[in-house]
Formats: sequence, C-alpha cells, structure tokens
Amino acid sequence: MTDKMGLSKVKIFNPRAMKRVAAQHLTVFVKRVQGGLDAKGRKFPAYTDKYADLKSRGFKRKKDGKRYKSMKGLPISSNETANPDFTLTGRTLSNLKPTRARRNGYVLRFTGQAGDIVKGNKQNNRDIISDVPEKEKRFIKAKLLRELRKEFGRLKNIRIPINIKIS
Repeated sequence: MTDKMGLSKVKIFNPRAMKRVAAQHLTVFVKRVQGGLDAKGRKFPAYTDKYADLKSRGFKRKKDGKRYKSMKGLPISSNETANPDFTLTGRTLSNLKPTRARRNGYVLRFTGQAGDIVKGNKQNNRDIISDVPEKEKRFIKAKLLRELRKEFGRLKNIRIPINIKIS
C-alpha cells in the first residue's frame, strides 16, 4: 500500500532541503543581529561610554591617531554607536556557517575565534545564540513546511496535515 502512494520515497526532509533552509535562516539571523536584536528579539543594551568612544574612532588612539595593537590590520566595518549592532569588523558574523544538515535538522556554528567573541558578548547581555525569537521560528517553520509540501507533492493520492514544532 505504501509503495502505491509513494510513501516509501519520503525521507522526511532531504538533507539538501535542510541546507537550503539553513542558508536562508543564516541570512535572517545575521540581519536580526545587525539590526541590534538579541536571541529573544529584544534590543541590545547600549554600549558603555568608553567602548562607544573607541568604536566611533575606529579604535584609534586620541593622542596619535594610530590603531591599538589588538586592532592592527583589521578593517573596521562599523563605527555605529547609537544602536549596538554586534558588528565591529564583521568577522564574527561572517564566521557563522551551517556545518551540518541532516534529514531532521541543521546546525549553525561559529568557527574560529568567533565562538569566544559570542560567548563574551553573551556575558555582557548581548546574547545572540541561546534562543531563537518567535518571528525567526515562524520563518523557519514556513520554510520547512514549504520543503515538506514539495516532498509530499511528489506522492500520489495522499493528503496529510503537516505540523512542525520548533523549540
């Protein structure tokens, strides 16, 4: 019976479909963080006065205009201080990659030193990783439903309600 309906071909999610959803989620995730929203969808707390001053100057010293040693050779991609956006050089968010896609999920992981930076920011109330905001969950769910409908659309004579829970 299942072969007549085509159910033997259903893989839940094709790993390639998961990769597509992961890539789309990555784009939404980065936009959220650069928009100044944390893991719960709330605004990041303001920068300290000292950090805001350093960032606005591109981490150059006041007395001679030279970069601090720890920042030499790094391009500053954001000197925005009014709205914290988790971006200084852009390297942290560019080191977020989908590292695993399986038929039942995917993993986004920070590579290199980016993980340590994210953990440090979490300790300073700029948490981008411990949760996924409801709006983002709805986005992921919609993309997964679309992929499932494509998969089930290949089947014959079947109607199955599809519900996905993202936690």
